[in-house]
Amino acid sequence: MPHRVAALLVAAVALGTTVERSAAESGWQCPRRKLAAATKLAVGALECHEKATLRGLSVDPLCLETAETKFLERFAQADERPPCFATDDAAAIDSAVGAFVDGVVGKLRPGQTRSTCAAKKLKASERKASKKLTCHESAVRAGSTVDVECLSKADTKFLGDFARTDLRPDCLEAGDAADIEDAIDAFVADLVAALRPLTPSVCSSTKIGAAAVKGSGKLQCHADAAKAGGAVDPGCLAGEDANFAADFATAELRSDCYTTGDVAVIEPAIDDVVDIFVSVLRPDLSQNECVAKKLAVTARGYERRLSCDVAAARHGLPIDPACLSAADDFVIEGFANAELAGGCQFMGTEMVTLITALTNGLAFHLGVPAALLL
Repeated sequence: MPHRVAALLVAAVALGTTVERSAAESGWQCPRRKLAAATKLAVGALECHEKATLRGLSVDPLCLETAETKFLERFAQADERPPCFATDDAAAIDSAVGAFVDGVVGKLRPGQTRSTCAAKKLKASERKASKKLTCHESAVRAGSTVDVECLSKADTKFLGDFARTDLRPDCLEAGDAADIEDAIDAFVADLVAALRPLTPSVCSSTKIGAAAVKGSGKLQCHADAAKAGGAVDPGCLAGEDANFAADFATAELRSDCYTTGDVAVIEPAIDDVVDIFVSVLRPDLSQNECVAKKLAVTARGYERRLSCDVAAARHGLPIDPACLSAADDFVIEGFANAELAGGCQFMGTEMVTLITALTNGLAFHLGVPAALLL
């Protein structure tokens, strides 16, 4: 592995360690709590139907209402622990859980006949959904991908429970394990996609990091030129291109990329971003200390903002607003200090707006959903 690539991966791991510590305080709280709230709603509603099935009665509306009330309280509490992937999504999640429960109950208990078999099947379904969602909740807590073995154990337990239950004489339906299993798996997948729309990806986080390093490196080449006066060193720019190509190729050797085969799109896009910054900050080739400092600050601000996206992609967590604010403050403060030298224009707040738009565009093209970008 080339030294440059190794250094980038080491930096990514170091960044990941820092993010895990901060995630333990905030980053996983909201999505994890929302997953837990949805899990408890599904469990509670299925338990209501299980009790009714054991007694041969219609389900108690108060039981269902209690489960839903607790869900809404838990979901609202989760929204108070930002960052969240989304807000105002309680009704959509509530509806999805309700549709799942109604579907499973409709298949396992088509009428109100008393049936211990149907009740046990409802219990097995509840446990499978709960265990699988808990596997995903644990993954959110750790900022990692879900443990496949954890999911597999839930599947094995469910099939064993269903097979034993099908031997009972009071079953209302038989041979329905596969249909129920599919319904649970689809529900879990849809719920996780809604509550954790960004999955952990070392590949994509490395690619975003490579885009950050290339853009920052090229801007520093221009900063050096502004400090000395004259045109930018082509060799400096070419070196950043070569490093980026190696970093990008190494990242795509992994199997967890959001996008693949996009180097031909991303590479010129980064160059366009750099050109925009340079055209704004350095309209001529004269020597200018203020311009040099602002280009250097822009380089670091650009890299720092994309590093926030790196952290989110690596751990499948919401982009941390505090991370973005720190990057923005760095630019504003750096521009103010640069202006003490005199001889250049363009406000720090204006540059923050430009950096935000351009880095969000790059992150989007590298697979981060636009709705998640701040």
